[in-house]
Amino acid sequence: MKRTFTLLVAMGLLVLLIAPSWADPIEKPQQVKAIALTATPVNITPQLIQPDQGGNRAFCDGEWQGGLAYFVGGWLYGEEYYAAYQDPVETGCLNTYPFEVTAINWAVHVQQALTVEMQPLVFDYGDPDVIGNVICPGPLYTVSFPSPGAYIVSLPFPDPCCVTGPYYAGLWVPTALGFDLLDVVVDDGVIVPPRSNATYNNYNGEWLDLIDDAGFTWNLELWSEGLNSLEGNCGSNGVSLIDPDTMHTYQAYTVPVLTTSIYVGDITDGHTVVDIDPSTVQINGGIAPVATTLLGSHPDFTGGVLEITCPMRDFILGYMTFWDTVSETYTVSGMYYDGSPFLFLGDVTLIGHISGDLNLDGQVNIADLTYMVSYLFLGGPAPNSIESGDLDGDGVVTISDLQLLIARVIFG
Repeated sequence: MKRTFTLLVAMGLLVLLIAPSWADPIEKPQQVKAIALTATPVNITPQLIQPDQGGNRAFCDGEWQGGLAYFVGGWLYGEEYYAAYQDPVETGCLNTYPFEVTAINWAVHVQQALTVEMQPLVFDYGDPDVIGNVICPGPLYTVSFPSPGAYIVSLPFPDPCCVTGPYYAGLWVPTALGFDLLDVVVDDGVIVPPRSNATYNNYNGEWLDLIDDAGFTWNLELWSEGLNSLEGNCGSNGVSLIDPDTMHTYQAYTVPVLTTSIYVGDITDGHTVVDIDPSTVQINGGIAPVATTLLGSHPDFTGGVLEITCPMRDFILGYMTFWDTVSETYTVSGMYYDGSPFLFLGDVTLIGHISGDLNLDGQVNIADLTYMVSYLFLGGPAPNSIESGDLDGDGVVTISDLQLLIARVIFG
């Protein structure tokens, strides 16, 4: 059996034949009761979807593709899965993780009025070119397309779907439709070049990379949207934390590297701190602790406590440059020994750069004047933090900054 797809363009017709090998079907996600959901049409021409007319986008979404451009006829048959790599950090989301995936969106084209079942899924991200397990199965929706045309279908997750790093936005189309009824939509492959290890299709028990394996020269328009760590519902319910002590920006530049401690205990999700696999613990999604220590007791907790020692340099520099005293969210994530993930949220106070504090001792005085004179005229070391020496805010440390520093130190 051959799968044929046709790329319909403004002028002309391109036909490619794909002959995949058939294998046993993968196990289907558990079905739940169908819920009626009407697709929202996009005000565009049915065959050629104009770029940049894809409707509203939540700021924290994962649509890295280049904008809706074409639909691919004769490819989607039904009884198959689709998946697209997602990392909302790529698309400008701030304070991203833990990220709550609220919906899976994909663009489709229908040849006639049609009713199709679809289920949103989130797959775990493993190595590139490997789709992991389903970590968030959504409801099985019945989607009604009232007439031929191009649509964006949004499939929401009624319960929080929390991820702590990149993942795959996915969906399952269990309905056996036959070819040329429901078509996938792609970008133009120009604004964003065809991206390998990013979009996949599984229609016979085997995941195909649509670029490398199926020969697509366009990126599948499938993406997720959701809420970042400050807005979502993926917080640290069921745990107590003792947050790190207040930190100053200059502490990121000390030699040797300073450390700070976070204490975790009183977990109420059925686990205790002894269930935490210390080799998996990360701070803010990517900082490995210097050490993790199990403590038998702590005056602020009931029972055992896990002390997590973290390097200040990596912790502080993970946040944007700031000048004032700010409160920032941090995360502690990892896995329990039973394979289930955990993610806890806390808050830390950070005191930003002090303009004129070149030696990063927390004060502005004659020592900073000496430091700047040495840097500007005697070949001395540059300030560890250029911002602290850039008093006039022009991005460089020059004589004008020295003049301002003299005025501040000598004349107040």
